[in-house]
Amino acid sequence: MNCSVAIQFLPMDATNDDATCDAVDAVIAYIDSTGVDYFVGPFETAIEGDYETCMEILKNCQLVGAKAGCRHMMCYAKINYRPDGDVMSTDRKIGKYHPRRPRVRRARASRRPSVSAPSKARRVGVPLAALAALLVVWELLVDLGVIPNFLLPTPVQVVAALVEDAPLIAGHCVVTLGEAAAGLALGVALGFVFAVLMDRFETFYLAFEPLMTVSQTIPTVAIAPLLVLWLGYGALPKIVLVILSTFFPITVSLVSGFRSVDPDAIDSCAR
Repeated sequence: MNCSVAIQFLPMDATNDDATCDAVDAVIAYIDSTGVDYFVGPFETAIEGDYETCMEILKNCQLVGAKAGCRHMMCYAKINYRPDGDVMSTDRKIGKYHPRRPRVRRARASRRPSVSAPSKARRVGVPLAALAALLVVWELLVDLGVIPNFLLPTPVQVVAALVEDAPLIAGHCVVTLGEAAAGLALGVALGFVFAVLMDRFETFYLAFEPLMTVSQTIPTVAIAPLLVLWLGYGALPKIVLVILSTFFPITVSLVSGFRSVDPDAIDSCAR
């Protein structure tokens, strides 16, 4: 054992103590999984082992924190290394001060209380029962005249209309699904291209990032009438509307994902 490292991991974007503890717990759980000797203190965690193992654990603590949801973190380390001999163990340093305290501290369980998972029948039955109750209340409100029939037809009338007009509805569904699929495919393709360009070229990112942010505040309902005026009543305005609805969220999400990847992890994969 020629190395010991004291690691202090700080999630800088944690909004409360529970979020801080959850992120730190994830890092400590990773350290525990490596099998090295470690000691959890109030401010830092000390690990012991050979130099290469300790350095690998120290590097991976940031990656584990990012996987746990941290987008901004600080990690401070104090390294004790002897290339030609052993370093002083944690037991020797503090064992006499903690005679009843175990040297190796296990990562504590989640702070959230455990809740048993509902059975499959319950997961299916409860939503179906709620839906059935809603339909019954809907039918009664219309039948009793609380809600006028011309404003809200009953569920029975809705089903009857669907059955009667099924061929007409099916034909329109095919057209609508085709337009939606075309718009989705084009929106995803354009979003991917723009995301790659924004991640690769900083100037491109600075030019388009504000536009992407502002675009999220414009409701598509407000754009639809303009598209009809500009492009007519055919399939084109519908496809363009789907592209606009998918392009911006996909681009923003992909750029965020690209920029959250650790460059060191990319370099290690490339090697």
